[in-house]
Amino acid sequence: MEDLIRLWPDTAASDIAALIGRTETSVRVKASRLGLTMRDLRQVVTERRCLMCLEMFRSESAARRICPRCRTSEEWRTTEAGTYPVVLRIAGDEEGD
Repeated sequence: MEDLIRLWPDTAASDIAALIGRTETSVRVKASRLGLTMRDLRQVVTERRCLMCLEMFRSESAARRICPRCRTSEEWRTTEAGTYPVVLRIAGDEEGD
């Protein structure tokens, strides 16, 4: 329990689970019971490539693969769930060439 409390503010739950030999779910449940909230865990912000426009954007979750600009587009709102209208662009090929 001391390890969980010490590691929680700076370490992802999955990493804590691996270190203490528990599942990620059990780590999150125990943290919740101890009153350690998700805001105590720093979000890992990563640069990801948008699946629609292929531009890089800052993402706080591996599940977030569409950039904010594309998520507010008409194309996104009218796309069938689970399908992404991915723009295919050859590396180095710029629009207008």
